[in-house]
Amino acid sequence: MSPRPYHPPAALLAGLLLAGCFTDAGPKATGSAGTTGEPDPTGSTTSPAAICGNGALEPGEPCDDGPLNGDYAACKEDCTPASCGDKLVAPEEECDDGNADETDACLSDCTRARCGDGFVRAAHDGDPPSVVEQCDDGNADETDACASTCVPPGCGDGVVQDGEGCDHGPANADDAACTSACQPATCGDSLLGPGEACDPPADMKCTDTCAPPTCDGMGLDPGEACDGGPDCTPRCLLNTCGDGFQLGDEGCDDGNLLNGDGCTATCRKVECGDGQVVEGEPCDDGNQTPLDGCHGCARDAYFLFVTEEKFTGDLGGPKSADMKCQNSAEAAGLSGTFRAWLSDGTSSPALSFSKSKLPYILPGTHERVADHWIGLVTGALKRPIDRTAAGDAVEAGSTCEATGALAWTHTKATGGPFKGAPCSGWLTSLGDAVAGLVHEDGLPWTEGCPAIPCSKALRLYCVEQP
Repeated sequence: MSPRPYHPPAALLAGLLLAGCFTDAGPKATGSAGTTGEPDPTGSTTSPAAICGNGALEPGEPCDDGPLNGDYAACKEDCTPASCGDKLVAPEEECDDGNADETDACLSDCTRARCGDGFVRAAHDGDPPSVVEQCDDGNADETDACASTCVPPGCGDGVVQDGEGCDHGPANADDAACTSACQPATCGDSLLGPGEACDPPADMKCTDTCAPPTCDGMGLDPGEACDGGPDCTPRCLLNTCGDGFQLGDEGCDDGNLLNGDGCTATCRKVECGDGQVVEGEPCDDGNQTPLDGCHGCARDAYFLFVTEEKFTGDLGGPKSADMKCQNSAEAAGLSGTFRAWLSDGTSSPALSFSKSKLPYILPGTHERVADHWIGLVTGALKRPIDRTAAGDAVEAGSTCEATGALAWTHTKATGGPFKGAPCSGWLTSLGDAVAGLVHEDGLPWTEGCPAIPCSKALRLYCVEQP
């Protein structure tokens, strides 16, 4: 028997028709307005993305200095401005350790810790004991609880306090001009001070002039070389430079034959401009000429130069390169501390150099290269660094093939490093590194030749440290 055909109920058919299950309305539009492929009636377009490093300030970029962008420049690699606390040392910063600890070597305002900044320098790993402060009240008042030397006041701090007749700091001693009790040495204090042959009352055979009683002006006695006269000392010995007695044509006599302590080995008084650096004088070049590195026995500029010697990329590392600069400077009679303008991919001059607020000048000619550190890292020098430590001009050359006129750098004009480990960290003659053209004063002076083989022999830029 055949099955009976199925006929849906009329109510079900009506529901299906209402739901559109049996209708064909054609293709439906999908999506929101403007996505159907039809032209956008507003005419809007999408702006091109900003390109960091093209030197143009574009939307979304706080800054863009083009090739001067760098992690140690005013505008960083990502086109954001340098700021204190970002762990990158910008031109205006002395340091940047990225923390707010006021007891370490770098303060929260990115200045180096120093006595008188109002923060007590504590001991941190790797710090020498000499940098640790006992106190720091941020003032120069010697009458309060903390002296200007950042130690509590007391005998031996180098500051004359109430009750002290003198205080020469570590130079205080019972046989010195200022005793260990911070009182001037005098005849009769029972201490054998400078210029004294003896001292009463500890020495009962000593007169009240601190001289033996045998030297009495009554003629030569045994042991006396003289007895009176302009060249006879109170010890009845003929005057000699270094005996502690200023006699005859001596301008001074401090009891020794050392230079550098205010009285020369020939008993002549040291003065600013005599070419001798003594305590309290940062420098003395023997003249009073301004802007030659030293004026009035104070530094008024710092030297930079390019080495006479040439070296392959196997420099022995950055510290060895610094020593090569130091040796070149000392051989030419330049005092001070010199470092190589050199980066190894991580460390760089921008990070580790002391930044001078005084001009940088060339030896010999004393021509100004930059007015200060910021002027040195702006990408444009006042003149090329083309003089050796002795002031001699470097051989001509303006191309990367003229190796005699090139200097190893691997350093950007901002003082920051190029990426990579040049010459395996300046330890081999393999690979290549960035070099500068010594006769250039724009960007090429430090980054003009991007790939010089480490086997080539080039010069080094050397910069004096404040």
